Amino acid sequence: MLLWFIGHGLSVNGDYYFLARDSLESDAAGKPILDSQYAVHLAQTLKERISGSPGLDGLVVVVDSCEAAAAADAGARSWPVLIRQTSGRVDLLVASDDGNAYDGCFTRTMLTTFRSGIPTSGENLLSADLLAPVARACARQQPQHFSFAAGSPTSVADHGLWLVPNVTRARDAVRDRPDASTVDELVRGLHVTKALRSQVNAVTEHGYERLRMLLGPGGSGKSTAVALLVRPDLLGLETAISAAHIGAAIFLTGTSTLRSVTDELAVQLERRVALLSAAGEIEPAATAVAVPGEYRKVAARLARALVTLGETGRTTTLLIDGLDLPTEHGHRDELWTAIETLTSHADFAHVRVIGTARSDDDAAAPPPALRMWRFELPLPGVGDVGNYLLRHAQDEHGEPWPRSRVTRALTAVDPGVPADVPWPDRPWRAVGGWLHARLIAQVDRYLVDGDFTAGLPIDSLVRHRVGHLQWSLTGMRAETVGLLITVVVAAEAGPVLPIDVVLRAVHDLGARTIDEAQVRDSAVGLGVLIARRRPGSTGEHLGVAHAALKDPLRKANPRKDSSSVRAHRAIIAALRQSGTAEAAAYREVAAIRHYLGAGDPVGAFGALYALPWASLAERIELWEAWLPNFTARLGPDHPETRRVRDTIEKWRTPTDQPTGGSRRRIPRTLIGAVIVAVVLGLWGTCSQLTPPPTEIAATGTVVFTTPPPESEVEETEQLPPNPGPEPTRTGQPRSKPPTAAPPTTAHTVEPSTSTTQLVTIPFVTAVTTQKPACTPYNTSVNYAATQVGKAVKKYIPFAYMECDNLAVVQLDDGMNGAAFSILDGECPPPQGKTECYLRVIFHPPGVGQFEATLKINQKNGNPRLKITLHGTGKA
Repeated sequence: MLLWFIGHGLSVNGDYYFLARDSLESDAAGKPILDSQYAVHLAQTLKERISGSPGLDGLVVVVDSCEAAAAADAGARSWPVLIRQTSGRVDLLVASDDGNAYDGCFTRTMLTTFRSGIPTSGENLLSADLLAPVARACARQQPQHFSFAAGSPTSVADHGLWLVPNVTRARDAVRDRPDASTVDELVRGLHVTKALRSQVNAVTEHGYERLRMLLGPGGSGKSTAVALLVRPDLLGLETAISAAHIGAAIFLTGTSTLRSVTDELAVQLERRVALLSAAGEIEPAATAVAVPGEYRKVAARLARALVTLGETGRTTTLLIDGLDLPTEHGHRDELWTAIETLTSHADFAHVRVIGTARSDDDAAAPPPALRMWRFELPLPGVGDVGNYLLRHAQDEHGEPWPRSRVTRALTAVDPGVPADVPWPDRPWRAVGGWLHARLIAQVDRYLVDGDFTAGLPIDSLVRHRVGHLQWSLTGMRAETVGLLITVVVAAEAGPVLPIDVVLRAVHDLGARTIDEAQVRDSAVGLGVLIARRRPGSTGEHLGVAHAALKDPLRKANPRKDSSSVRAHRAIIAALRQSGTAEAAAYREVAAIRHYLGAGDPVGAFGALYALPWASLAERIELWEAWLPNFTARLGPDHPETRRVRDTIEKWRTPTDQPTGGSRRRIPRTLIGAVIVAVVLGLWGTCSQLTPPPTEIAATGTVVFTTPPPESEVEETEQLPPNPGPEPTRTGQPRSKPPTAAPPTTAHTVEPSTSTTQLVTIPFVTAVTTQKPACTPYNTSVNYAATQVGKAVKKYIPFAYMECDNLAVVQLDDGMNGAAFSILDGECPPPQGKTECYLRVIFHPPGVGQFEATLKINQKNGNPRLKITLHGTGKA
């Protein structure tokens, strides 16, 4: 809601009154009577109106009158309690301080600025953007801005409370596109360093190179560099590129796929084609020309737009940020293949691609064979971060931090920074680089001496931000903060979740009285921890701002009772309920991942099968991109992994097509008869299968006499896959009721002389199924980095067959069980190949890398299964 007051105003004893025509009544002494009977007490009136409008989704108040600063002062005193009750967002822009406002200059300047735009502002104009233009045009008055978010004053305005579109951004490639708000967020509080300016200019000056990659560690400013390429005028100097040179730009997230990237690039390029066609530079018939050929991993729609633009003789530059971010390496590989086609095929000789990717050790590296020009962007220097904090950090009174306090913050993160000499000219040794600096600025007013002494790790900064937001809210709104964190952490990093899906998932987790405005309020209150796309609109998307923040958010989440598995299930339920186009688009790129995270691989296969496709070849490519995700989550021999792999193979080999030139085609009727005969012949044998042993014995030194000191098991809840509908069973009744979910058995304490851990395995009678071959195989399982003194358990599924000897399961970590140990397990009777699981705990005895092997042999003594376990201990 926007409320704009233009007229006369006065303040008395710090209270601001907006005057009506008959407000100036006088007392016996001739002094004006200012009270609520004769004038509008603005702060009190707004307080009453807001408290009666709990569903208000943000409020912008503009006051153009004399002595309007008192309105802001009164708001600062009166609104915190009210905002804490309503959890709302308020922006207040006033025309003057405690002096006069002249000739309507404030309003006239604002309207003029709406028409002309502000080149240094974002996609839309905010109240705060208008301070400088008004101050320049109205020299005798001083405008002021005041902002609230989720119960507290904030120095950063909510980008969702915008006034009008910024017309100066009309030439941006991302205008009116989802990533426009991403660029806005990246350049908010922009601090251009020498290294950043140098590398942006170097990238633009190598325009003859078809592929240029900007590489650097996380937090070095790569995405900001791409944002500056979209809006090069923000560099404040002439560059070798302008906004019109960029044909299309996209900022990838964890859910990005080749299809989603192709569609977005094509939309932006088609808009460019339409503009050139309207200007007469492209014949209308040329826009519908057929693509001259098929290009590997480049969709026809994108190829057509690029070929059409090539006819104009112009170079077309594509910006692709975050090529390391897509979670599934199948999708990453497809994107790299498409880039290789765009930067090597003769039909795209006019195309230039500028990309970014992390160069950290744990990041996916670009293909080594791909020809590219590399640019390295280092982490920010100590002086760069220091100057940033001098500019942005404030104390509890709103005063800038002194240099001494900034130095304390720099030293708290990087102890090598001296306290009494100029800042050294070297990189700031902080885990998150610029992300770490922005987090400090977000909690600047809440830090005390003890925080600096503790070192200001990212975990502590995140805990400060979450804790203060919870303190500023009450009731269910405070509870919503934890549920919101639970939901967004379950998704991939970046603004990927439609706000309608977030709302429904939060409802599913228990906060059924929360509305969309309150979800938005909590997201704004979390500041830089949450990324927003298209803020303030019905198409808004939310997500964790950076992958490095997911683990700290989990630890800081006050709702420890909501597991990640439960969050995945809530998101799936929300996707089923939501009928929005945004939810449908998200379902295409992420539903499979949520089904796997919820322990439902059958549902994941169904979501994959339901994905839309244009041709059989496209469908095969789509399934091949998702296959590595099934393999990584479930293992190569899981039934659903095999089902995906076999389906791809079936599509590659059409029915009744001979595989060799001299082979005769066998009639289907004969094939059917043979299958029936085989099934009937195996019926008796299969129904007499011997059930597995009721216990699995884990040999080797795998148990310790007491639990690890202060061992805290973190519930990662990687459940074994849901086998789907239960098959019809034959034989005797079950000896034990089957368990629908894995048991939650705690640590088992054994005598000190024991080297064997017995795990009870419930079983039921067998079903009739064909017995497959008993093939040995190896696989590996990676544990998340775990703090020394704590432990994490993981469900490890494996395929059990009749030939396996489950009487002996060997676990060897080379340390007599100091790093890994078996907690329990479960295995139904063999049904050809049966899915079983073991629950294995990783409890690092120290900092470093640890490894163990799980081995199961066949009954004849031959090797059958080897699972290598990898874990890392951290301080």
